[in-house]
Amino acid sequence: MDDEFEDLHCLWDGSERWVVDRYFEDETVVRIFFSAGRPTVREVVAIRKLLPEYRDLPPGEVVRRLGSTGSMTVDAMSTARAGELTEHARLLGLVTETIDASHIGYMPIRLNDEGQPDLMRKYEDDEVARRVCERMLREGVPFYEKQGRDGE
Repeated sequence: MDDEFEDLHCLWDGSERWVVDRYFEDETVVRIFFSAGRPTVREVVAIRKLLPEYRDLPPGEVVRRLGSTGSMTVDAMSTARAGELTEHARLLGLVTETIDASHIGYMPIRLNDEGQPDLMRKYEDDEVARRVCERMLREGVPFYEKQGRDGE
């Protein structure tokens, strides 16, 4: 066994029947721009209204956290949520940019004795999930075949 497999062996040892699900994750990152290097008072007020994690912070702490780079980036979120956030930001007078962060994800699914999905294993670390699934595919584990509404 190679070292990579040794590292992944505790996550998947090949002893059960698994398939690999490949799915599309539709995500967007939102960047908010400030009119100067540091956010203005109006922009700090808007950020505190827009983002819950800043809501209860004193304005000076918000300015300190946002720094002087002229913008801030909000973590990736569903594209629908990003649309809502950018619209709310616009209504608050903020200038935003959206960045497509969509990607293909992989998730191992254990099958029961009847060949039906029994357990989906979601890894917290996308890189670990990718490595485990790549190893599974190299070892001959098939992709999960999703059935249509009529079971076809």
